[in-house]
Amino acid sequence: MLRLVVVDGRVDCDPQVRRPGRGAYLCARPECLEEAARRRGFARAFRAPVKITQETLDCVGEWQRSAYTR
Repeated sequence: MLRLVVVDGRVDCDPQVRRPGRGAYLCARPECLEEAARRRGFARAFRAPVKITQETLDCVGEWQRSAYTR
């Protein structure tokens, strides 16, 4: 599971699970990210409107690829 946090209104990766604040977790399946974004799961989890940047999508994609190679 990958922990995500909100930093200045945008979702950011927290792979070391060290950043403070409310976190949301994402599984390694690529469908999880798509479904969470489509169903506004991050806004519900963080209890605030959030933005998902391309940088975050790239981070999650890289993490998902590495999770499948372990």
